Amino acid sequence: MGVQGRPGFTRVRTPYVSDADAARIADDTAHLTEDPAAYLDVYPGPVDWKPAFINDDADTPMTEAA
Repeated sequence: MGVQGRPGFTRVRTPYVSDADAARIADDTAHLTEDPAAYLDVYPGPVDWKPAFINDDADTPMTEAA
């Protein structure tokens, strides 16, 4: 694993988890996940908010995102 600000790599040790255990844990915790798009449909945000890439002002040219 690369670590920002350090040269080379850092060894990360993780315990072995069998495929069956990983599938069981994923099934048991699936209810804890949420589709972000569904969340935004329920909580759309402020009425006057719009993404930065939408330009309603035709006199102002769009700038490229960094």
